[in-house]
Amino acid sequence: ALLFEIPLVLWMISMLLKQNLIKTLPSLIGIGLFGLLPYLYLPLATPKQGSWGNVHSFNGFLHHFLRRDYGTLRLYSGAAKANDTTLQRVSAYFIDVAKRQSNPLYTLPVLAFVGFLGLLFDRMNFTVLTDV
Repeated sequence: ALLFEIPLVLWMISMLLKQNLIKTLPSLIGIGLFGLLPYLYLPLATPKQGSWGNVHSFNGFLHHFLRRDYGTLRLYSGAAKANDTTLQRVSAYFIDVAKRQSNPLYTLPVLAFVGFLGLLFDRMNFTVLTDV
């Protein structure tokens, strides 16, 4: 998530600077912090040792918040073969989505393909209209 968030935040700040809207930055930061409010409720809502671990201590809460059980900021697990190419990894991801994370009718890949075609035709139609 950090790999997407950091460039996105930097891009948003650059757009705010370009459009002279930097005064909206504090409200955007406030909205972002508002999204973290469920973490304040977590110690109140869980028993001593819930499925989220022990979130009643500061170290336990920090362990959960940083997702240390899931390999925080670990980009490579070491389990992949050394000679895997990017294309093989991407195709393995899409095969996994199609087989395990979709229903038997492969709805998710079909909808993604239809959405891609719609975007493609919309862009083609838009360029044709603007060339006239």
